[in-house]
Amino acid sequence: MTALLKSYEEEYHEITKRISDELSALQAALQRGSAEYTVPPASGPASRQQRCTNLFNLILQIKDLILNMSYECSDLPMVLQTTYKERIEQFKGDTRNLERSIAAVKVEASAADRQDLLCGSKDGIDLDTGSGLAVDNRNGVSLEMQKYRVQMIDNTQKYGEASKTLLQAERLLNDTEISGNEALTNLRTQSETIRQIHETVFDVDEEISKSRKILKKMQLMMIKHKLILIGIISILLFLIIVAIYVEVSKNRRNRMPEPSIEPPSSTIPISSVGN
Repeated sequence: MTALLKSYEEEYHEITKRISDELSALQAALQRGSAEYTVPPASGPASRQQRCTNLFNLILQIKDLILNMSYECSDLPMVLQTTYKERIEQFKGDTRNLERSIAAVKVEASAADRQDLLCGSKDGIDLDTGSGLAVDNRNGVSLEMQKYRVQMIDNTQKYGEASKTLLQAERLLNDTEISGNEALTNLRTQSETIRQIHETVFDVDEEISKSRKILKKMQLMMIKHKLILIGIISILLFLIIVAIYVEVSKNRRNRMPEPSIEPPSSTIPISSVGN
């Protein structure tokens, strides 16, 4: 288990303990028949409705923690993921049970607040038949005024629920705005990346064109060099052939016999002597 998961789990257990303790205190505050029962404030941080609202806010914190646990669990090894996912499912079930308990206590607290406003903490309401108005023995508040106060509390509760709904809507709107900004940022980044790729493609295309021109020049140069080399080889072959021919001709001349020249005869022909 990572240190972050461990911290999430410790925070989860701490918040659930706070919720359980507060639920026990609220349930004790609903026991109107107890000798130690006192009427709590109808509004403000110490009111039962506000305490229930605080509990619902803690439930939201728990849900965020469970969501973070789920994200962090994906980084665990496969051997540990199954075990920890089962633990997360157990946390979700416990959270749902706590949420249902808070909702039930909130309904009971709302009914108890109405009962406290109408009847007081322990004293009943006596009817003054002479005036035709129901009067509280403790503070002399008329029944109509108490009904008005009950109506005001109902309106306050509705306003609180509406405010909570608006806060949730605002949170959702903020999350949507954040997601939209992230999407726009990603789109800008992708557009910039595509533009850079486009420029790179153009640069590569230009380099390829230059390379083709260079290769074409090299090819022409190679052809030229080949032709020159072929010419040089042809001339050398011709000269070699001529040299061989001349050498062969010389050898033939040297091998031919020279004609013999007879010396003039000293004898005189007979015919010339007779004459």
